[in-house]
Amino acid sequence: MRAIVSIKNSKEKSSAKLISYCLSPKPASAKQLGLSCSDSERVGKIWTIGLTCQLDNIANISRQIEERTQCLSKKGKMYRHVILSVEEHAKSDKTKVNDSLEVASRDFIKRFASGSRALCVRHDDSGKSHVHLIIETFNPATLKRLDWSRSTLKKMQDMKWTDEFTSGRGSRNKNTAKTQRAKAIQQMKKQRSSRDTELANSLVRFVKSTGKKPKSFEDLHSVLQTKIPAGWTLKDKTKRGRPLRQPSVNNGKTTVRLTRLWRWLTQSTKNKSQDKETMNRSEDNKHK
Repeated sequence: MRAIVSIKNSKEKSSAKLISYCLSPKPASAKQLGLSCSDSERVGKIWTIGLTCQLDNIANISRQIEERTQCLSKKGKMYRHVILSVEEHAKSDKTKVNDSLEVASRDFIKRFASGSRALCVRHDDSGKSHVHLIIETFNPATLKRLDWSRSTLKKMQDMKWTDEFTSGRGSRNKNTAKTQRAKAIQQMKKQRSSRDTELANSLVRFVKSTGKKPKSFEDLHSVLQTKIPAGWTLKDKTKRGRPLRQPSVNNGKTTVRLTRLWRWLTQSTKNKSQDKETMNRSEDNKHK
């Protein structure tokens, strides 16, 4: 089975809101802070590592997770939020998956946060089982804040630290979007790329139609100062009349910086020169 490790960055300094979200039957609210989750359908199972407090008091859980880190410094996060999720599994394998998630979560704490306290909550509400790990950022081995480097984050993703799962990174088909939001973003990117291509071609054609061959960015700027495409305006000065660092052209809907237009222009000339070279080589090969 494939699984993914996600490191979540929360703006909340305290872990109380996150704990209330994980333990409550529905997304957390102020009224649900004191709720017990023993009869919840959303929360599958809860287990702790190094915690001695009862699970019906969110304030005590949060205090015990953060108390050792607070001794170091009040700056920075007091906890780490990690989600261990399974990509796909059959309903008949749910019990096996849940057991594997518990073992893998303990393996994760042992490998990447050894000695740290943690609260583990398994959720079954999204159709795929996943575990929330709320880990204190205190490292007992170094007596410093828990610090994960980029190489450590890569090791988390390869899933070699556990025998329960294999790495699920990159196994999802990139052409299929899961949600309506993802589909809209994908469609917007396609429209933007096609629009940029049309703009690039039209502006490059205009510059070449002037008969001048700009050899630098300053030459391109001077060409557009003398002549500009219909419907476009050149903005190269501020309201006070001072020169802009990044001059641009605008057609009422889209703004294109001249630095970007210069890249398009140089790229088109490079492509043409490469095409000529390939044509010459092919002709030479024919004569041979």
